[in-house]
Amino acid sequence: MLNTKVQDFMQRKLPHITPETEMTTAISELQKFKLLGAPVFDDNKSLVGFISEQEVENAKKNLDKRTFEQEYLASFLTAANRAAYNFSRDIHCKVMDKSPRMFWGIDFGVASYMTAILMCENTAGEVYVF
Repeated sequence: MLNTKVQDFMQRKLPHITPETEMTTAISELQKFKLLGAPVFDDNKSLVGFISEQEVENAKKNLDKRTFEQEYLASFLTAANRAAYNFSRDIHCKVMDKSPRMFWGIDFGVASYMTAILMCENTAGEVYVF
């Protein structure tokens, strides 16, 4: 054991995690590679930090379940407390043939309120945001 080197045991394949990596991706990568943590590199491949499973666990402890799932696991719930599935323009949108065209945008937050945006286009092509 005295002559054994780290290189004899180290894992060579590591996830590519940057400071801009979404937390959901980082968690997924830690699980995929069966790691308790991973280095964080910038665009110049310089080590700038480390993300650990403990940090993820601390976030879980400091947030209620719904907030953690929304913020770290990208698991969004509708107002009816149902999981919202990934949005697909092909599935969830329909083209309207007549003016005015209207566009809705809704963000269900973890609180009891939500954000909604309505945009309406008139026959002259002007768009109004409400």
